[in-house]
Amino acid sequence: KTRPCFPNSPLDFVLSANLSRRHLNESQRAVIAAKLRDAQLKVKADYVLLSESDNRANLHDAPKPMTFPEAAKVLNVSERSVKAAAIVSAEGSPELIKDVEAGKVSVSKAVKQIREPKVISAADQSDKAYSIICQMLPKLGPEQLKELGVKVADMLE
Repeated sequence: KTRPCFPNSPLDFVLSANLSRRHLNESQRAVIAAKLRDAQLKVKADYVLLSESDNRANLHDAPKPMTFPEAAKVLNVSERSVKAAAIVSAEGSPELIKDVEAGKVSVSKAVKQIREPKVISAADQSDKAYSIICQMLPKLGPEQLKELGVKVADMLE
């Protein structure tokens, strides 16, 4: 048995058809909302470029991009979650983004992970210092090399 469906827009139809059959958590819905907002911003940007190259295109006809509150409302999540998902999308590692999309990590935890200071081991610091010194040595003059040698000797004492 079928029933008539009269969605307001193709987007409404796609969202209603897919969100009801998938059991997505709030973070997953927030990721979709952020992607939806980004996609609409790209459409607007493409339209601006088109209007610059084609005099027939009217910039006033360009679709209005979705705001964070609008995207949040469409996907029934908080605006804060959508903004967090946008941060994860922009700054997160590919693995972290996949984990959020799969529902393994919440967007709030992912943002905390992105924002927490990175701890660099002593070995990594040593390797980085060695690399920098190797790059600098050919550029140093005799006096600078002597000064560097004195500083290294002081540190070793």
